Amino acid sequence: FNNILKTSLYEQSSETLLDSDWMSSTFAINSVAKDYNLFTEGGIFYKEAAINARNPANEASALEQAFIQKTNEDAELITSSAIREYGGEPSFVILHRGQKVTAQCLLCHGDPGDAPEGLFDHYGETRGFNNHLGQSISAISIRIPLSMVYENADNFSLKLTGVLLGILLVIFSFHYVVSRQLLFAPIDRLQRKANKIARDPTKLGDTLPLPIGLELSRMVESFNLMSQNLRSHNDNQEETIRERTAKLTELQHRNELILNTAGEGIIGLDVNGEITFMNRSAAARLDISAPEEITGNVFDLLPKEKSQPDRAEAHRLIKGVLEKGEQISQQEAVFKTRSGRSFSIEFSCSPILENGIRGAVLSFNDITQRKHSELEIQNLAFYDQMTKLPNRTLFYDRINQQIAAARRDQQHIALMFLDLDNFKMVNDTLGHAAGDDFLKEIARRLKEVSRLADTVARLGGDEFVWFGEIIDEDDAKLVAEKFLESISRPVRLGEHNLNSTVSIGIALFPESAEDVTGLMKCADTAMYEAKQRSKNAYRFYRKPRGS
Repeated sequence: FNNILKTSLYEQSSETLLDSDWMSSTFAINSVAKDYNLFTEGGIFYKEAAINARNPANEASALEQAFIQKTNEDAELITSSAIREYGGEPSFVILHRGQKVTAQCLLCHGDPGDAPEGLFDHYGETRGFNNHLGQSISAISIRIPLSMVYENADNFSLKLTGVLLGILLVIFSFHYVVSRQLLFAPIDRLQRKANKIARDPTKLGDTLPLPIGLELSRMVESFNLMSQNLRSHNDNQEETIRERTAKLTELQHRNELILNTAGEGIIGLDVNGEITFMNRSAAARLDISAPEEITGNVFDLLPKEKSQPDRAEAHRLIKGVLEKGEQISQQEAVFKTRSGRSFSIEFSCSPILENGIRGAVLSFNDITQRKHSELEIQNLAFYDQMTKLPNRTLFYDRINQQIAAARRDQQHIALMFLDLDNFKMVNDTLGHAAGDDFLKEIARRLKEVSRLADTVARLGGDEFVWFGEIIDEDDAKLVAEKFLESISRPVRLGEHNLNSTVSIGIALFPESAEDVTGLMKCADTAMYEAKQRSKNAYRFYRKPRGS
């Protein structure tokens, strides 16, 4: 077409027949293809593409232009293929080297001046001109939609799939029937028999007939043996349980007798502190009269009032037994009865260990009377029985601690020695009983005007001592003036109003002395100075000049 037909037609035609459509080989091939109905909508696409083609339908795309340029650079490049999308559908694209420029081609595609008359005017100077001998000027471009390529394969796959599914269905049906008879049915019988034995222990010992098949028959045979052995074991176990129950009942009765005759209270606890049992002594001390009242948690027995500071320590100790397996003995705490009464106890607690901590046993004794006795002994040892003020022993203990703290923290302390003026006249005129009442009232007033952190003590007779932390000397003056004012008020004893005054000597730490003995001497010296000068006054101890 290109070399013979197109040239002959051009020579015999006039300028008006210069039509780019019929002069294109692509046009001719597509026309023939349509006649033979080879190409339908969406079918194979054919084009002989060229750069600056005279027929716009033959203009090369970017992909085709790149291929044409490569064929001019690589003489061995003949064909290239790739997968590309056109109109959203994937297509297999084949590019093949097209025509090369021959001498005969240059008549119409060489220099525009050498072209036949009218060709230049019709196409212009760029479309299809200025080619050289041997140049690759076109590429055959074919696109085949992949849907066409895979259509036959898909049809074959569907048919093959249908055949295979049919075969698999036949095999599965055969396998199901055989398995049902030889495998599932024996297993189902075995399961039903096992369920009957599980629901009704009297069925233990029942057996099944052996099925066909070595593995299943061995399994059923093992099941039959297990059923018979369990039956035998169950019979023996029931007899053993009866014997052990009788022994446990006897042992439990013996333990209950021991627990209930014990003098101390005994409480059983689980790992959470819940009470599981208690003996009669514990129930009586906790005001529990009926067995159904033995409930609750051991920590509920510890009073929650702020007046019971030992509660937190007791709580921590019992927690240590239940959580860590610790053992405690002879610890003091306070328990609260069901009626709300609190009493002091001394308790011990041991864990119950059986593959870990299972609970604990707590035993306790009521030590309320002992605590009262200890308190009375303490009062006798450290407090003046008449005025209830600290005595000389407790005074020296407290002031030594105060001096140590003041020395460490660089603080000041004031010590006051107080001696009542003319107290002997009260005893002589009204008697010693009135004198004791008078001293009690004076002690009450001294304590009333003192601060909570201060200490007022009675050393004996009509001598009192006071000490406390101060900021400076003026602070001590304020305290001394309060004492003078309070004691100077009349004291009503029966029908008598008694007037009294007090002489106060004041020593300062560390200015006057740095220990208790020195402070007492200095305060005593200052007190006698106040008594000798005027009475009803206070004096600070002053070191002699030059000392």
